[in-house]
Amino acid sequence: MKNRFYYVLSLLIICSCSRTPVEESKDELGRVAIEMQSDFSFLTYDRLLDEQTDADFIDNNVSAAMQTKSVYQYRRGASTKSSVEEIDTLRTSEEIPFFATVSEQTNIYQDGSSDYVRDMVLDPEINPLLCVHESPLDLSNCISRIEIKNGKSISYNPDGKILSEQDIEMPDYTEYLLMLKQAQKESEEGTRAGCRRDINWLRERMSITCPTKAGDTPSYRIWEDSEGNVILEQTVSETRFAQPITLRTKLSADISKSLGYEQRINGQLMVRSRNIFTDNPQTKSIGNPLTDISDENPSQTITESLSYTQDGTPKIKVEDRKFSVNRTVFHLK
Repeated sequence: MKNRFYYVLSLLIICSCSRTPVEESKDELGRVAIEMQSDFSFLTYDRLLDEQTDADFIDNNVSAAMQTKSVYQYRRGASTKSSVEEIDTLRTSEEIPFFATVSEQTNIYQDGSSDYVRDMVLDPEINPLLCVHESPLDLSNCISRIEIKNGKSISYNPDGKILSEQDIEMPDYTEYLLMLKQAQKESEEGTRAGCRRDINWLRERMSITCPTKAGDTPSYRIWEDSEGNVILEQTVSETRFAQPITLRTKLSADISKSLGYEQRINGQLMVRSRNIFTDNPQTKSIGNPLTDISDENPSQTITESLSYTQDGTPKIKVEDRKFSVNRTVFHLK
């Protein structure tokens, strides 16, 4: 659930605005079945690859590019000379950190419909790229708010002016709500059968949901790492990239929490993400009827992905989200 379908609306442009609550009538609030709330600081920047810690990102093509690009030649020279100043030098604008605060609210209603709002607040004073201008930047054409409701996606500028409006396919959560309500009923009646969740449970579950014909190679693998966490690796062979995509998810030993994931294309690491959990009441869900799923949500998510600048220089794009609020509140009836 936390990987919401709305994340396809990525932060193309983040601009300043004041947070405005979604205006809802009492009737609408009474119809809400699930609220998903998240407030977080968003930091993004590019960095150079490190041959040790980023080894899985580096294939022959990436290695060849690193050998020819000047920024890596400078770094190798600086490392040889032990020049801290040279190593810390930012050589492209993409390496300058970009910071914003983001608020998201998703409501899923009793009838299976939903809506979503995202507000983005940017402080030019702490964003170096926006402080170098002699006069204030014109932000009137920048997106500061996105609303998705009733099959429409609408984006606004900081003054509330509509910048774009388009039709969008809305998900139907009816079956998901029925499953949650049934689980809640069984829990209240004491008829919900508990089961031990561990690596063996996951293996049995995957054998049912992803059956393999005799003689075929399974599309997934499951194993335990050295820290006792469970790794689920799933491969999709038919993709638009014409190369197999592998998603490797790290789960807690009791399968209740996702600790992170890796995405690989033809074996090469493309995306690496990890979740960090802390004992924060604001990142714990409320009223979760699925007792075998943790109420804890990440307090921080760090995602690194392989990217290239316009001149073909390989970099790692870092997106760091630190949550002050990250929870799901259930109002099932």
